[in-house]
Formats: sequence, structure tokens, C-alpha cells
Amino acid sequence: MHAQTTMTFFTMVTPEFLQSPQAGFISSGMVQHCYDGLWTVKELLEYGDCGLGTFHRLDGELIVLDGVVYQVKGDGSVAQAAGDVTIPFAAVAHFSGGNVLPVCWNIPDLPSLCQWLDQQAERVGGHGSSMLLAKLLGRFDRICVRSVYPQQKPYPTLEQVSSEQMEYCYTHLTGTLVALKGPEEYRNINPPGWHFHFLSQDRIKGGHVLEAAIENIQGAMDIVGSVEARYPENRRIDTENWYS
Repeated sequence: MHAQTTMTFFTMVTPEFLQSPQAGFISSGMVQHCYDGLWTVKELLEYGDCGLGTFHRLDGELIVLDGVVYQVKGDGSVAQAAGDVTIPFAAVAHFSGGNVLPVCWNIPDLPSLCQWLDQQAERVGGHGSSMLLAKLLGRFDRICVRSVYPQQKPYPTLEQVSSEQMEYCYTHLTGTLVALKGPEEYRNINPPGWHFHFLSQDRIKGGHVLEAAIENIQGAMDIVGSVEARYPENRRIDTENWYS
């Protein structure tokens, strides 16, 4: 029996919203211009100890590692997030780590890492349409990450936010990747393909991974056997108030 887990998405993309005229505003599992936090970090941790996401007003990158939520801020610094901090989007699971991956050496770039992970997924019983979660400890010759500063209303589009993202590159660093692969069928709540967040071993550097050259890496992978979604309760997405 291959190790599986349940992935929970905290998302504003409700089934009703998908049927609305505003459905075209969905991007990367979020609704454009809707970046207000609706759930707390404390609520998030009830559903998983490993995952990724973002914070209220897109205030940095969110990494859940071993039951602790870390916030990588726009200036590149890292802090543990308090339980009452809120989030507009996240994906978390209780990571079993049952499918152990062998050590891999000399991975030259991120596409090569994705290819290796896909091969390992097949080895442990996954397939092309599987959602996957991996936790990987590695030694990085070079890694480049991004984060963003909190946004102000009227909120910009995600594309506009990305154009102003802060990028940081580090060399000869040890740290952990939390990696999530979303299949095409779940594109409305999670972008297809591999998505990586990084946290250094000393917990002072991190972010969304843009590039990586890896000396060696090892870890474990879970196949996501079921997907759940947590939607805003007693609250609808009011597009008329996005800009106020």
C-alpha cells in the first residue's frame, strides 16, 4: 500500500463561483483582487502539518513544515506566523512520508528536479493525473526564490504583483523544499505542475522557488488520495467591493 494523504485547500473558488460570470478572474487557485485573509493559521494547522500558501494581502510566502507555519516576507526574512494571522489561500496535508525517495545527486536545474520527481512518483504508484506532495532536504549549490510585500487596496492583479516581486539568490545552502504537484483537473484551485517553497535549515531564508541547482537531495512523497476544500462560510465574493 503506497502512502497517501488528504489534501485540504483553503480557497475562495467555490463551486458557485465557477458557474458565475466572474469565473474568469480565477488565477493560481485564487480570485484576482481578493487577497483578504479569511482563515487563521490556527485553523490551517487543524488540517495539516505540511503545505504552502500565502497570507492576508499577499504578505509574503507561506510554508508549513513539521507543523509550524513560516512567513517569508518581502524583504526575504523569515518568521513563525502567529495563530491569529490570516490567509486567503493555502494547501495543507498531514504528511506521512511513507514513500521514501533515494538520494539524487547533481540536479542542474528546476525542470530536471521536476522530471526526477515525476519518475519517483511513478515508482511509488503515482501517475500523470496524481496530485503529489513531497518534502525534500537538500544541499543547494544555488537557489533563487521570490516573495512579495503586502498589497494595498485597490488590489492589483496577480500578474501585476508578480512584476514587482522581490527575488533573492543564495549559494551553498542546506534547506527543505515543500513541493506540491497539481494535476490539470484541479487547475481551478491549484495551478498545474510542480510548485516549490523553500526554507533554509537555519530558518532565516526562504520563498517561492524560481531556480535551483542542487548538489544532492532526498526526502519522501505522499500521493494525494483525496482532496477537500474549505470555502468561506457565510460570506460570498462580492466583486463590487474588490476595489474598496
